[in-house]
Amino acid sequence: MNKYEEKIAKELLNRYYKRVHKYDDISDIKRISVKVSTLLPSYDHYNVDLEKKNGLDQSILKLSKKKFVEGIRNAYSGDFEKVNLNLEHIVAFEQYAAYELNLTPRSFAIKEIEKIIKKFEKVDGLVDFYLQSLDNKIYHSNSVLEPNKEEDILKLLAFIAQNNQSLYIREVSMKVFGESKKFEHFYKQIVQKIVGMYYSKCHQIAFDEDENYLAFYNIYDLEQEIYIKGNFEITIQNQIIDISCLSGGLLLSIKDLDKITLIKANADKIMTVENKTTFMRIHDASYCLVYLSGFANKQQISFLKKIIEDNPNHQYLHFGDIDAGGFWIHKKLCEQSDHKFELFHMGIEELQNEQYASCLLKLSLSDCNRLASLREDARYHLCIDYMLKKKVKLEQEIISLDLFQDES
Repeated sequence: MNKYEEKIAKELLNRYYKRVHKYDDISDIKRISVKVSTLLPSYDHYNVDLEKKNGLDQSILKLSKKKFVEGIRNAYSGDFEKVNLNLEHIVAFEQYAAYELNLTPRSFAIKEIEKIIKKFEKVDGLVDFYLQSLDNKIYHSNSVLEPNKEEDILKLLAFIAQNNQSLYIREVSMKVFGESKKFEHFYKQIVQKIVGMYYSKCHQIAFDEDENYLAFYNIYDLEQEIYIKGNFEITIQNQIIDISCLSGGLLLSIKDLDKITLIKANADKIMTVENKTTFMRIHDASYCLVYLSGFANKQQISFLKKIIEDNPNHQYLHFGDIDAGGFWIHKKLCEQSDHKFELFHMGIEELQNEQYASCLLKLSLSDCNRLASLREDARYHLCIDYMLKKKVKLEQEIISLDLFQDES
């Protein structure tokens, strides 16, 4: 097989598929062609590699003889200028490309993916969510179709949707593919995005590309831990651990959460904190802190519910960025824990503070859209109106530095 046959077929068929997507009636498609300079940039140069040029010429002649293409020559030099696709023999050309040139024409890929879709229909809402986008990808776009890749993604989504076990990503990869690195190396990013978009839709929250949505399905990169700090006393298997003397706080493995029988907060205020720098900055004895690192996962919510159960009369606060993500994190925290967390220094006053003026960030279009989706919530309404009017947001680190910088 001459490599230029494959190149000609790939270029012409891709252009054909793009044109088919554009026109409802195939008869409306005008001539589809590719210049020989696209196939071999040096084709008409004086110092062209003659072996390569001859190889391209022979490929054009071979495909022309089969009536798949028509080679158009320059009237003066006799060299080929372009190659036209013969639309009357497109089906035969696709078959030739598939069986002789090892290409996967789009029509073949569609048939393969249709078979794959049938295997995964009605498995779970997460899988159905992706199947809808896959259907659009097949019939309403000119995207490159990769049946094997799509089947792998669907295998992962089906497993994730039905998983009830705490697993690491490489363990999931072993269970699904029989090898440890395939999920992480090839599919982690796209699967994380699909899971996140589905989760956001189901829970009516704005999608955040930085959030680890796999954690909501008990799938983690590394050992999951809960970071706490302040005047806590934790009772584990009849042993009381007083962490008030630990200035950096304590990391609890999620594997140990079931062993905890009592969490006593010896401070009036219990506060969740979005970012680690702020969490590390605060050393005020009147606060017991729980570090979230974004949206609270299942284990953090379970832990917080235990704190609330054991300390029902305390004041509960949340301290995060004054932006769409910070408000969404607070909103879901209150809903999932079924408890009220008051906003801590997350309002207009901070945005208007001259000390923070140099740290104000400009809202992006995405920021504005995410804020608009929260605007009707009375807890954020006034602040969001101000943010949208001034086009500003503020990260919490400068606020915590100002409020707690004198602590030792």
